[in-house]
Amino acid sequence: MSTNAAPLGATGPDPDEFADFDAASQPRRRTWTLTQLLQGFATLAVLLLLAAVLILAMLGFAAARPDHLIVGTWVPVDHPSIQEIRFDSDRKLTFRFRDHDNLPAYYRFEARSTVRVFWTPNHPPTDPLRLMNAGQPGVKTDWLMDSQSVQFTVRFQGREMVTHDTATGQSYRWRRL
Repeated sequence: MSTNAAPLGATGPDPDEFADFDAASQPRRRTWTLTQLLQGFATLAVLLLLAAVLILAMLGFAAARPDHLIVGTWVPVDHPSIQEIRFDSDRKLTFRFRDHDNLPAYYRFEARSTVRVFWTPNHPPTDPLRLMNAGQPGVKTDWLMDSQSVQFTVRFQGREMVTHDTATGQSYRWRRL
């Protein structure tokens, strides 16, 4: 059997053969090309644009919630006795009637589009029929006189609000003032 291996001590490397090994093994800094710079800026621009769109979408969704949309002064399109309703951001509500009588109350959202109105203890409605259905027949006066709250649903269409009283079935349209 013969081997092709040479004796170790017979030949050796040249003295300068591995002299630049340390320098060759160090990473070299490369300059950025114009294409790489443009790709980096384009990626950054796309990420910033995507972040801006997401922020605007979140703000738009939050602003479109009914509890934000209802705040303000509303005038009726078809309610015969109410002149305006003012919803404040601190959950206060003021009804102003056509005879310039004011009725303060409080409101809260029970669901996304369901509002419950509570009369203040020192200002109960003297004539709830005037408030709820403007004297339409078919509603029991004693039920409304005993009630401390009224519940209705709201729907928004642009600058218009539509309320639907769950007890009487009456719907009214309102425009933002």
